[in-house]
Amino acid sequence: MIFPDLQLVGDNPPWSLVLGAYRALELEAAEARAAERKKAKAAAQDAGEADAVTDDDASDPSAAIADDRWMPRLFHIDGVADEESSGIHGQLIANGFLNVELSGRDGLVYQLTNLGKRAVIAPEERAPIDEDRDSMPQVA
Repeated sequence: MIFPDLQLVGDNPPWSLVLGAYRALELEAAEARAAERKKAKAAAQDAGEADAVTDDDASDPSAAIADDRWMPRLFHIDGVADEESSGIHGQLIANGFLNVELSGRDGLVYQLTNLGKRAVIAPEERAPIDEDRDSMPQVA
């Protein structure tokens, strides 16, 4: 089944580039957080504090993605004209692919929605959606 929202991204290749850039940034941040957790766990074990650190599978970056961190605005994205970027961001927000929030310290910050995460997955790799459910499954 093709969802009209996901088809919008397919019909607008620059949208895919913007979503893909945020997804790459999100995955990079998740990997960094996983590495920090692994490092902290190793340091605690070296110090004899093994009980103080829980085993949250620190080696798995996908576990850190659940943090739903907000990311700074990406102003330059390869393949997207800088003057089109604001309009694309607006369309992605309006169509539910990207959340935006005003952060006092950072200005505008962005976060992929589950629909946005799903949109960056190649259609042939997407898990089927249960048509009896009102919402789509979570994407890690």
